[in-house]
Amino acid sequence: MSSLNRRAILIGASPNANPIPSVYSDVARWSAFLLSSPGGAWREEEIVQLTDCDRNALRNAVSTSAGVHYSLVVFAGYGKLVKGKLPWDEAQVTLRNGDSVAERELNPGTPSCTLIFDCWASVIEERGADSSERGNPRDLDRDSAKYRALYDQSVMAAESGLAKVYALAQDGVAAPNETFSQHLLAIASRWAADNHGVLSLQEGVSLAAEARSNQRVEYHGGRRLRHFPLAVRI
Repeated sequence: MSSLNRRAILIGASPNANPIPSVYSDVARWSAFLLSSPGGAWREEEIVQLTDCDRNALRNAVSTSAGVHYSLVVFAGYGKLVKGKLPWDEAQVTLRNGDSVAERELNPGTPSCTLIFDCWASVIEERGADSSERGNPRDLDRDSAKYRALYDQSVMAAESGLAKVYALAQDGVAAPNETFSQHLLAIASRWAADNHGVLSLQEGVSLAAEARSNQRVEYHGGRRLRHFPLAVRI
């Protein structure tokens, strides 16, 4: 059995002043993908889903990552990169009540961590998901323990530290029917249906970025040579 401790925090924020209905389906898609074998066979108790939470609930959720080795935090909603107290730009996101939350408040500070910001500055229309986006292209659950072990091995093989993904709205471009999260998870599912091994986060984001003209997609993995996994297939 794997001994790697994990925590995923999936956040969807739809502000009262300008709702984004698709954040709810994005959170659900991420949860379904992580629970699937290609997504790493996460366990339900390792996943925290937050929709329309306030700052206190957000902080409480982030605090549950104490003692965890690898954490994954995904935010879907409004956000942008801003210059703050740090010497580099960081994400600033908006909660339901209009409060702004800085990227560092979402960082659990675990030894290994991935932060993904899927952010827009205009309303996104809701769209139903087809089977290719649900994260489990085949019936692989019978081997979920092996998939989980491969995912854990890939995390442990990667250099520790923080990896960040920013998918940000381009100025003057309307939001599409498909969000970056939907597109990224669809790519991961198609990869798992046709390949074996590990699809790294870097590779998955690169494939997703190639097809995005309405969002600026940036991957910040530092100087690591080995990247955290996005999908696995035995």
